[in-house]
Amino acid sequence: MGMNKWLASSMSLLVLACGGAAVAQSVPSPGQLAPRTGPPVQAPTPGTITIPEASPAAAPPGADRVEVTVGQIQVDGGYLPLDADTAAAVAGVTGKRVAVSRLYEVAAAIERYYASQGHFLTRVVIPPQQVRDGQTLRLQIVEGFIEQVDVAQLPGAVRDRISRVLAGLVGERRLKLGVLERKLLLAGDTPGTALRSTITPGGREGGVKLVVTAEHRPVTAELSVDNGYSKPFGRTVISTSAAINSVFGFGEQFYANVAGPPGKGWIAGGSARRLGAVGTLIPLGDDGLVLNVEGTWSTTRPRLPAGSLATESDYARYSVRFIYPLIRSRTENLTPRLTFDVINETQKAPEFGATLYEDRIRPLRIGATWTRSFDTDTTVSLGGDFSQGLPIFGSRGRRDATLDKPISRAFADDDFSKMEINARVVQRLPASFALDASFYGQYAFGGSLINAEQFTLGGPRRLSGYDVATFAGDSGWLARLELQYADAFNLTPLRGLVVPYLFAARGKVYVDKPTALERSSVGATSLGVGLRTNLAGIEPVGRDVEFQVEVARQYTDRGASHRDKWRVYIAGTLRF
Repeated sequence: MGMNKWLASSMSLLVLACGGAAVAQSVPSPGQLAPRTGPPVQAPTPGTITIPEASPAAAPPGADRVEVTVGQIQVDGGYLPLDADTAAAVAGVTGKRVAVSRLYEVAAAIERYYASQGHFLTRVVIPPQQVRDGQTLRLQIVEGFIEQVDVAQLPGAVRDRISRVLAGLVGERRLKLGVLERKLLLAGDTPGTALRSTITPGGREGGVKLVVTAEHRPVTAELSVDNGYSKPFGRTVISTSAAINSVFGFGEQFYANVAGPPGKGWIAGGSARRLGAVGTLIPLGDDGLVLNVEGTWSTTRPRLPAGSLATESDYARYSVRFIYPLIRSRTENLTPRLTFDVINETQKAPEFGATLYEDRIRPLRIGATWTRSFDTDTTVSLGGDFSQGLPIFGSRGRRDATLDKPISRAFADDDFSKMEINARVVQRLPASFALDASFYGQYAFGGSLINAEQFTLGGPRRLSGYDVATFAGDSGWLARLELQYADAFNLTPLRGLVVPYLFAARGKVYVDKPTALERSSVGATSLGVGLRTNLAGIEPVGRDVEFQVEVARQYTDRGASHRDKWRVYIAGTLRF
């Protein structure tokens, strides 16, 4: 065995014994720094859906001065059993002498009941008839329907797509509000589109016309900068992303993102950390099912103090996702997803020609996100993903680790199982205040996980007093609470929102089978104050700009090697 090979094997043996990347001074791996999915490019300001409220027919002039004794009331064409209140309104005039205007009030009550059950286009009319005292009064249910969807004012690139999504509404009797909302929102989900809609009178009895217009941006982009990373990665990162939206007419999107620290090549070969992602969103049918295919690549060459082990790491993730909006409305959304990932991560010590670890996993993930807005000015969001590693397509676990090619965690397996959950509650308070509470958690059912699948603490909007991925463990949790104050302003043409806030965050990670260089658990707390701003109406410079500054204090549990300090986080995003 040659000297170089002996050194490489010895280095690999040391890494295997110490738990992989632990010898690299706990510097996060590229898989721990990479976002789970490519960052979404912000769409234009969401459009509006205008649905007129039911307007029952008014009683003719003088109807309050004409009286009649009603025998029975017959509702022709009714297809819903009346509730107790509406039935009581009908019974209140049966067999009694009442003003004719009272009969129109009964018709209006029935119409409002149908609207409350989602049948917002249904009308109740009193048809022409001769009613003598004691005779039966007939009311007629008129089933409203959409006789035409007017897409003439839509941009050509999205006209066919939106027409296909909305086509099923035409001629549908007993159309419910929830069905219309879903279709309009799905049409508005067309990438790069802000949809507006309104309902106008039609030309047939019960018919209305749905008029849709839209703003379409074929290209959207953003440029952002923040200092959320640790010093070995340059601390500051500049990222840019762009998307091509629906230019081929079937509601597709192609997007790309690159990120790296300024200086020393940014995303060139000498960069301390560079990341790139490309992907596409392709609608499958016209009911919201989307196929997302994505690739993410990252390399890291952390700048460490003299005498530290120099490392080079490469990370690649190839993902296929199916996303379907099971519930889509203005107040509630439920979106299940199914994902298959191919993840490869390698770390080397170039000075020794050694492979410190080589991870390959093939997880299948199933999850969902649910959001709901309540009448109490409360918004709740819940999400979760179950991941199951599959020993296929060249994956590697502890049984595959060798002296020359260890894995990042000595006891990790490629057939791992883990559960991730997240929750958020935003409660608006009087005087423009709000509480924003969030929780994140992960549990590894089988114990140790490779680096890329670990739960991390640190970074903006989470444990933000710490650098991104300061702490990592197989399982963990994080809770964060913000007290916010929102102040909107309008200085034509500028429009903006200023949100100062106080926050407290606490999290903890747990390491399965820790090595001599690791702790079985580490907890940390962060307290601070910040300010978020958004400014729109800045054309032609851009569409809008966001800025955030936050000052936080770190409080790491006793026994951890981390040195607590104050941390100032600054971030800005310009959208085009």
